[in-house]
Amino acid sequence: MKIALPTSLFVGVFFLSLIMNQYPDLPPRLGYAPDLMIGCIALFVGLRLIATGNIATIPMKYIGVFLGFVYVTIAGALINGVSPDVIFAGIRTYFKYVPIFLLPFAYNYERADLRKMLGLMLGLLVIQTPLTLWQRFSEFSNVFTGDSVTGSLATTAALAVFCSMCIVAALCYLLDKRISMVTAAVLCLLAIFPTSLGETKVTPFFLIVGAAGILIARWGSVSKQQLIMLSSVGVLVMGLFVGIYDVLYSRDDGNTGFLGLITDKERMFDNYNYKGITANPFEPIRENPHVVGTQVEEYASEPVDVGRLDALRMPVDSLMMHAPLRFLFGLGIGNTDSSFGEGAVYRYVKFELGGASTGLSFLMWETGILGTLFYLLFMYFVSRDSLALSREASLTGTFGAAVFACTTIVFLNIIYTNMFHQQTVPIMFAFFGGIAVAQLSRTRMAPVPEKERPVAGIPISPISHETAARSR
Repeated sequence: MKIALPTSLFVGVFFLSLIMNQYPDLPPRLGYAPDLMIGCIALFVGLRLIATGNIATIPMKYIGVFLGFVYVTIAGALINGVSPDVIFAGIRTYFKYVPIFLLPFAYNYERADLRKMLGLMLGLLVIQTPLTLWQRFSEFSNVFTGDSVTGSLATTAALAVFCSMCIVAALCYLLDKRISMVTAAVLCLLAIFPTSLGETKVTPFFLIVGAAGILIARWGSVSKQQLIMLSSVGVLVMGLFVGIYDVLYSRDDGNTGFLGLITDKERMFDNYNYKGITANPFEPIRENPHVVGTQVEEYASEPVDVGRLDALRMPVDSLMMHAPLRFLFGLGIGNTDSSFGEGAVYRYVKFELGGASTGLSFLMWETGILGTLFYLLFMYFVSRDSLALSREASLTGTFGAAVFACTTIVFLNIIYTNMFHQQTVPIMFAFFGGIAVAQLSRTRMAPVPEKERPVAGIPISPISHETAARSR
């Protein structure tokens, strides 16, 4: 079951969007299939944690963060009078990934199991290239933008995060000499083509922060030769992305290519990230329409889509000075969304203003500054524990380094797009992050072998126990 459960979930979330787009007559409720799978996982995880006693291996810091986030969501729902159907929608958004994170605590994913799951990720990566080629040059050949080139996933952003994670993980395994240079180069090529065809401009930045994560995880142990090798692969990957972008998407309206785009303040920064739009003081509206017209103008200085930095600023502008309690606890989970739950009071935040266009702004609107801090604290704990695991002088350590480097990409993604609606990204983060945390927890709780115990006052310092002690 420990392989079948995550495998069925990954296959489902990776291909569901593609299937529903290709067969539009399928019932829309099929989109909730991953939620049913997660429900089954939650049942198995709960029963196994109780039966095996493995619940004791869950670090208390994660339990504390979870309880703190639950407290914030309950307080936010009470303060805003959130209806039950909207609360249910919010639970689906925020809490459905908890069983996936706990799955590695219920089942011990050993080296052979981890190899199978990484093999599954490789298979999912391989299929993206033919799919994106077909979408770019056949299905959407008459569309200039790459926004429709998503592979098997729902959005180009999700595809970019997945491919960037695969590249970063391959470089980690190359650096630790777990795979050859040729294998790493092939994996990087398989990963860079799909996201290049998808025209996702943030991809190079994902790769840069991921590479920084690798260097942090291997700080002090990377030789000059390895650094040159890593840089060479990075230049190759970046060059391919820029080349493909310039060939396919360079416009005739003065665009100077990818490098010209990202260095153009007006086009890159002002158009996408900061438009100077602010939110007006918060005043509750107890109506339930898709808010339009003058009502939008009551909440923003201009009734247009906002940039990413605008989106982060808006909840501060609107709530901190004029509704401080809501600034702390948010407008209530599900209350700015409408995946379902027709009682959502503040849907204007997402649908009319675009003020919840990033994961971080979405958290700030719905769970306030406290809920946002709890979620970021959870991400920090996962990154810190995976970094501690990376100190292991084994294949487990290489996996820990890969998870840490990929976590840096997730940190960037949360301010780039709303990853809570991507499914694939938080599922990958929860599952593989959970494996890293569970592995470290088991190392920490393992008894010290007899031969490693101190003799005549001489302390021991095996890597595994030293690592565990630092991460307490």
